[in-house]
Amino acid sequence: MNFVIQKYKHPYSIGDLFIALNGLFKDYSPLLLEEIKKYYPNDHIYLTDKGRESLNIILKNLNLNEGDEIAIPSNVCEVVIETILYNKLKPLIIDITDNLTLDPKDLVKKKTDKTKAVIVVHHFGNVADLDEIKKSGLILIEDCAQTTDAKYKNQIVGNFADYSFNSLDITKPISAISGSILISKKPLNMNLKKSYGLKSLFELKLFMILNNKIVYNLITKRFITELKRKEALKFRIKNKAMSKASIALAYSQYKKYNNKKRYNPPEQLKNIKVYSEINNIKKPSFNVIPVKLNPKKLKKIIDLPQPTPPLIYMPKYKQYYSECPNTEKIYKELTLLPTHTDLSKIKWEKYII
Repeated sequence: MNFVIQKYKHPYSIGDLFIALNGLFKDYSPLLLEEIKKYYPNDHIYLTDKGRESLNIILKNLNLNEGDEIAIPSNVCEVVIETILYNKLKPLIIDITDNLTLDPKDLVKKKTDKTKAVIVVHHFGNVADLDEIKKSGLILIEDCAQTTDAKYKNQIVGNFADYSFNSLDITKPISAISGSILISKKPLNMNLKKSYGLKSLFELKLFMILNNKIVYNLITKRFITELKRKEALKFRIKNKAMSKASIALAYSQYKKYNNKKRYNPPEQLKNIKVYSEINNIKKPSFNVIPVKLNPKKLKKIIDLPQPTPPLIYMPKYKQYYSECPNTEKIYKELTLLPTHTDLSKIKWEKYII
């Protein structure tokens, strides 16, 4: 059989398992908040169980009227649109630029008097055109779930919006199995259920076993990954705080993150189309690298993450369709490369379309 590189791999260790277990008895939240404050020094920070719960809290604090519009990029995670609908608001689907983030020009063209806020996704770690989007005058929400330390004007993303949030699940740059960080310019009112996180502890140990190279290739990539994906897309909002075990694990992973090895795609993939923009203003920090390559050939050596289908392709959201020609063009040729390992020795010319 063909052995492939794993799709997601985090620096979990036995030590992390013991720290997460110790979190049942010790409160690691002050230590975790101290780490997070290095990224968002001037904001109010809250720890929730999932990204959808952070977004739900944000939307409820906006005090909007039923039917008000929230602008979103066409390639946003399905959970975002479900959270908008859960709050009886209307999604306004906006096309994307060539670096896969929301197109400010299309936003100006499509917004109406009922459009009250815009959710900007720094997709796969790419950085959106924040200054241009701010000119819309809308309440700005940054979705930083797919990056931790990408920078705009030398400042970490998440610091530019009225509200921002990220995710700490296993597909994200920093993983605590479950969890989210909500960042706000002003204090928020919320009442979150607390939990110890025994499920997170079980899933952490299970992930460590299933991500062993041999087990992964024999079992995980065939069965478990798909089950986990389907489970993640089941839409539920429980209004829970991040569990004690996940807080401890998140603290451990934040401490490790700065030493994590990631490679620079422009150098490694200089002859290949990368859907990104890197300059003095925008400095991506990739969760996965979006490229134009041949996925059928690459699947022989890498278990490739799959791009979330654009909302315009999903019949469930047909009533919210809008013209998004750039989305259609890009997603017909998009391939995602994992960033957890050095892929520089691969002869990329073999995989150019």
